[in-house]
Amino acid sequence: MSRLPAAVLLFVLLLACGEREKPLLLYDFETEEDLDRISWACHDRFSITDEWSASGLRSLRCRLPRGTYPGVRFLDFENDWRGFDTLALAVRNEGAEAVELVVRVDDRESGEEFGNRYNGVFSLAPGENSIRIPLEEIRRGPASRALDLSHIEQFLIFLRNGSDPPVLLVDRIALE
Repeated sequence: MSRLPAAVLLFVLLLACGEREKPLLLYDFETEEDLDRISWACHDRFSITDEWSASGLRSLRCRLPRGTYPGVRFLDFENDWRGFDTLALAVRNEGAEAVELVVRVDDRESGEEFGNRYNGVFSLAPGENSIRIPLEEIRRGPASRALDLSHIEQFLIFLRNGSDPPVLLVDRIALE
């Protein structure tokens, strides 16, 4: 048997077993083009900055507006999260007080019903925060069913109601 067919067979077996390259960096916010991968309205609210980063040189600066659930909806990401163990993100809270950050993940069956998606709440202390969410916890997020990790449709972060949201710096969002 020649080496080429054996290598092809090994590659196919690895794919069939769900082996994935770990970690998979979803967002690193190193270039202005990364702004095209979030849902945003104006440059004064979201920008790429070199004020802080968890990895690389830059991060996403979010000057969130007052209002109900201010946050960021991420676009153009890997939709199949199978084969990974954890969703990881780094967030720097520039405010003087802790705030509650919600991480929301929807699959194609989620709709708008709160109990039909993953909603994780995390306290962001002033300064650097590392959030690590086991994908099994995300999968079990909906109240009456398992979230389909092979078809993640929506991923966003937002703050719970607050009068004056702080500036957040977001960096290194990855599947590990």
